[in-house]
Amino acid sequence: MLNTPNNNNIHTVKLSSHINELIQRVIHGRATISVVTPYDEAPSSSAILKLVPHEFLLLDELKPSPKLPSERSLIGKKIEIKAYVDGISLEFSTNVIGSGVQQGTRYYTVAVPREIIYEQKRGSFRVSTTISQQIPVSFSMQSGLSYRGELYDVSTGGISIALRKEKLDERLLRGTVIPECTIHFPGSRDPFYCQLELQNIRTSGRMQLVGTSFISLTPRQERELEKYVATMDRKRRRELVK
Repeated sequence: MLNTPNNNNIHTVKLSSHINELIQRVIHGRATISVVTPYDEAPSSSAILKLVPHEFLLLDELKPSPKLPSERSLIGKKIEIKAYVDGISLEFSTNVIGSGVQQGTRYYTVAVPREIIYEQKRGSFRVSTTISQQIPVSFSMQSGLSYRGELYDVSTGGISIALRKEKLDERLLRGTVIPECTIHFPGSRDPFYCQLELQNIRTSGRMQLVGTSFISLTPRQERELEKYVATMDRKRRRELVK
């Protein structure tokens, strides 16, 4: 587990609603997880297929399969899980509570962890929008093509944009400049105008998620973003505990 408490980007999450949210990020991001069992020092790869809050996680088969004395040897054993998604590194321990086979593929059920240690790799806290928030974002590429979407998450370092209709060409390279972007933050009379740099394009269900970083923000814009991020985080926390 992470053992660098002096790093300000490393946090321990113990509130169940926040644990659930982090695990859902791993599921929605289709992130590959690393699993270490008591039987192998080398990690196996897997994926979290499902979360049943307060009950269990459903894990896909382990590849390569650990060298087990029997198929049920892992039940009751502690395993270590690591994942990396949306610029966040997650680590937690949990116990295997069940195992089964479906269509020839073995799966495992494990307990929902009591705590998760996460490290914010991007250096600025990024908060997801809540279900009730639909924050319009529009942007134009250098080619002249324009797109309309919704804010997926935001930090003082960048934003992710959810596109549901028009989709970006996934062949666009990281570092491509988006010269014009407009964000309509709630509670603000004036739109937020900025330039962005493309970081990644990925698919989540029927959405295309466009990850970006801000280019040359002014000190005033940075202060505005800090206020927006703090406000959105408070609203998200209130909705999580409802």
